[in-house]
Amino acid sequence: MMFMKVNPSGSFAEYNALGNHHQRVANNNFTIVAGKDFVYIKGDATVTIDGNCRTHIEGDWDVYVGGYKKEVIGGNLTQEIGEGLDMTTGKDVKVKAGGDMDLSGGYFSFG
Repeated sequence: MMFMKVNPSGSFAEYNALGNHHQRVANNNFTIVAGKDFVYIKGDATVTIDGNCRTHIEGDWDVYVGGYKKEVIGGNLTQEIGEGLDMTTGKDVKVKAGGDMDLSGGYFSFG
């Protein structure tokens, strides 16, 4: 047995006999498809969280940005890394501090 609810806009919700749920939401400028282990958004989207957000990922986290990425942080940024940090850029690197800049480590290599 399967239950399906369809809207003329192209949106639908589907439930099958095993309790699996698949949903598609179509709007003027975007389409969201949600299945068992994924969410796919076609078109532009803005996600707003009116409160705090904590993301806990037990496995790896891969982020791919095909264009420009910008982060604006109104307060401090703290990053704790349990192992190494590798950074690679195809062009220049610019670092600007409004106050003191402290670098510490066992060994520095330039060149």
